[in-house]
Amino acid sequence: MLGLLYTLIIWPTIWAFAEDNTYFSYSLPRLEALTGRTWLAVVVLSFFAALQHSFLPFKLEWQHFVYRFVSSAPITIVLCLLYLRQRRLLPIHVIHWAGNVIGIIMLMIVPAAAGN
Repeated sequence: MLGLLYTLIIWPTIWAFAEDNTYFSYSLPRLEALTGRTWLAVVVLSFFAALQHSFLPFKLEWQHFVYRFVSSAPITIVLCLLYLRQRRLLPIHVIHWAGNVIGIIMLMIVPAAAGN
């Protein structure tokens, strides 16, 4: 039970704050300054964020990696644009936290429903 509470409450919260602060409030402004182009900073950041999310859950199937990369990239671009417009992390934290919780629930429910 304690593991379930940690998995559903603590982990998604810590992970969302750590990733969002690293990507949006630290890396994005620096990439903008280094490249001089906002669009290039968004593309680079989105690529690496999508790449990071390609490995969770970890499966040794290249189709799974591609699927996770392609499905993560658009939301990362949207979150970048949202941050650039508002320069506020709270909405991004909430969206990211909700996505983490939904992902965890899907990983727990879908295999159980399939009988695995």
